[in-house]
Amino acid sequence: MAKDIKVYNPDLTDIHPNAQIGKGTRIGVFTRIGANALIGEDCVIGSHCNICEDTRIGKKVSIQTGVHVTRGVVIGDFSFIGPGVITMNTKYMMHQREEEELDAPKIGKWCRIGGGSCLLPGIRVNDYALVGAGSVVTKDIPYGVKVYGNPAKIMGHTKK
Repeated sequence: MAKDIKVYNPDLTDIHPNAQIGKGTRIGVFTRIGANALIGEDCVIGSHCNICEDTRIGKKVSIQTGVHVTRGVVIGDFSFIGPGVITMNTKYMMHQREEEELDAPKIGKWCRIGGGSCLLPGIRVNDYALVGAGSVVTKDIPYGVKVYGNPAKIMGHTKK
């Protein structure tokens, strides 16, 4: 872990020893960062977040308060994840299960995910996409479009 990161209250934050966190990153209180997580430089990770094992977060990403980034999620550079966003990596909701293949969401570069949104397993949010607050993303989102609703539907373009 880089020495030039800012952890607002180390006693109230749980960062796994083999998580890699880039310089200039700031981490709020009551946040957990799991094993093998890779977080780029100059990121903001809010308070009360759960960044699970084996996640990959690019540089200059802003993750707001109360976000759950499930195991295996990839978030591209310069993206914004609003407060209370939930990502899921399995469609089978069982406590005890045989080995299962996880399929975490992938979020491209320069994406904006509105607060309270839910990203279902296996979806891809392509570069420059915008997800409106409170949306439930059930399908891949193409490059440069905006979606919102439950289920999220394409409502326009952010980039041409």
